[in-house]
Amino acid sequence: HARAASTGPRLLVHGDFSLSNVLIDDNDQVAAILDWEFARLGLPAADLGWCYELATRLASWDEFLAAYAAAGGSLPGKQQLDYFALWAVVRLAVMVFQGQCGFERGELTDIKQAVLCVSSPTEMVLRVGRRLQPLLVE
Repeated sequence: HARAASTGPRLLVHGDFSLSNVLIDDNDQVAAILDWEFARLGLPAADLGWCYELATRLASWDEFLAAYAAAGGSLPGKQQLDYFALWAVVRLAVMVFQGQCGFERGELTDIKQAVLCVSSPTEMVLRVGRRLQPLLVE
């Protein structure tokens, strides 16, 4: 999977694309995309992989990818999508665990972040397992 994940044209990748970083106007159109501190040149599949968790909670991964393609997006190969969907959930789990450690050491004081970090570590391990399991069976 690593070789498939590294091939393709490099484009501007947001790095943290989610609904919380999109502003919608009164006509239900995207007015702005916020929070660009993780932006870099990379493979578009990285942003798609970051959407995996939300897409599977709202509908299904296949429906999300079909809508993406219908809107004009070019779909990467399955191996690349699998790699970046797994990478995204592992990355998120690491961020949650880092937040939890920061809270426990007294370095994190934002109550919203603290609640997420304290309540989510077990769920994050389960998410990584759920994403990894079908890849190991293939």
